[in-house]
Amino acid sequence: MRYILIVSGAAIVIAYSLYGMFVVNDLAVAAASGVPLETAVAEMKAADQTYSKLDGIGFAAFGILLALSWSLLAAFGSKNFRGPMALLFWSGILFLGAPAYFFAAFGNLNSVGDTFYDWYPDAAFQYEWPMYLASALALLSGAGAAVALLVRKPGTGLPPTTAIA
Repeated sequence: MRYILIVSGAAIVIAYSLYGMFVVNDLAVAAASGVPLETAVAEMKAADQTYSKLDGIGFAAFGILLALSWSLLAAFGSKNFRGPMALLFWSGILFLGAPAYFFAAFGNLNSVGDTFYDWYPDAAFQYEWPMYLASALALLSGAGAAVALLVRKPGTGLPPTTAIA
């Protein structure tokens, strides 16, 4: 069961990263500009604004690297990196995905805003809100994991009510 949870956790982080890449590179730019992506990129270049797919690719690559690192640590790391500790680190990765996405998307969306006077930031947010929601939920699971780590009996790894003396 532990390995199923580890694989599921890594898959969630990878899916978050890949979705974020598509939002940064394609979906948010097209939605915010109100025109097809190719037209938006052409008009941005004509207005001497930058458009780069590297930000989204970097976001996805870093997220995948974090997911694989976390899963290897959770599967083969020390016994201290099991249960609530693994959940706390996983939650931290997902929670920090929201600010990482913001900085990755800033360049392209700033160029959209500079190019299109009547751009639609709310349309881009329709693609972004699931990532912000996932990050907020990760904060809740991380808080639960932190509480579980604080209340367990030192040295046993077990909660105080089930620790063997």
